[in-house]
Amino acid sequence: MKTSLALAIVLLLGCAATPSDTVVSSEGLEQDYYQLNERRFDHFVVKDRQVFAQYEKMILFPIQLHGMLIMPSADDEINRSWRGVTYEDMLPYVSSFDELANHLFSEGKNFELTDTGGDNVLAVEFRLKRYRPEVNRAGSLSAGTAGEMSVTSYGVMHMQAVVAHSQTGELIAVIEDAVQISPRRFGVTSFGNTTVVDPSSTISKANQRAAWRSAFRTWLIRFRSDLQDLRQAALRSADQEA
Repeated sequence: MKTSLALAIVLLLGCAATPSDTVVSSEGLEQDYYQLNERRFDHFVVKDRQVFAQYEKMILFPIQLHGMLIMPSADDEINRSWRGVTYEDMLPYVSSFDELANHLFSEGKNFELTDTGGDNVLAVEFRLKRYRPEVNRAGSLSAGTAGEMSVTSYGVMHMQAVVAHSQTGELIAVIEDAVQISPRRFGVTSFGNTTVVDPSSTISKANQRAAWRSAFRTWLIRFRSDLQDLRQAALRSADQEA
């Protein structure tokens, strides 16, 4: 992939949203790119909507963690617990991503998964860019508040997908968004308008990992839906022009 071009596009992701596609241009790029504002993500930059009509298959690369940043929270104890986190430390949290990606796209109707590049094959690289924890790695809010079960979020992760032509490396799209990692709710009981969540579901490492898996699944389903929508729209446009 053309890393320098991908980085240039990433730097342009802060453009203002409008009801229609927003032109994203910068010195050094061969042509304009477009921010798609009606997609399911905050940032969805593409070279050309119509180009999706030519792609029938997809190569999914494993999620990349190298260069991921742990962003500071407002709690010093939480920050200390995540300080010095290594690639191996993060594997239990992200190990489910590649399995989910391959499973969800194998169910899709628009793209066949493949390991071989071609003119009709997209290459997709997923990246976990940043994570801002809101609980410590042991699962509690902090060492002094282990008995408090009021956690509503484990943290926020920033995901990115870079989509390119599998043979030439030409950049097709960059997708980026923040994902809230919320606790799973076990033993939920409703009393009128009040929902009571079993507090034991909010503090363990196992439940943190389950919440990461759930967040990944939600993100991947949105990603798959957006790509499928773009391809179907491009195919309809091509048929009308034929």
